[in-house]
Amino acid sequence: MSTHSTHPPQRRNARVDVQKNSTKWSDLIKAYSFKPVNPLTINVRRYRDKFGHLPSIEAAKFLTPDEIDDLAKNALEEGEPIAEWRDRPKLKTGTTLDLLYENSIES
Repeated sequence: MSTHSTHPPQRRNARVDVQKNSTKWSDLIKAYSFKPVNPLTINVRRYRDKFGHLPSIEAAKFLTPDEIDDLAKNALEEGEPIAEWRDRPKLKTGTTLDLLYENSIES
């Protein structure tokens, strides 16, 4: 009787395999392409066109699309970019989100 399973490895086993193969997390992140779930709102598109960057990943993670749209609209009305969004690619927070900025086209 074979001891090999025909089922895919459990998540725990996959993590162990990554560690055994000394694969860096940054290499794994490079392998993924991220596609937006929600299309950009008109205010966020205008914000990007005027200021040259999108909202930060943290904004997308912690704010609703309506909240992001309102922030972009206010920034457009004031004529000033949102500093946290503008400066985020250069800021090291020590989180895994830093890796996304290191591998992004915008940085």
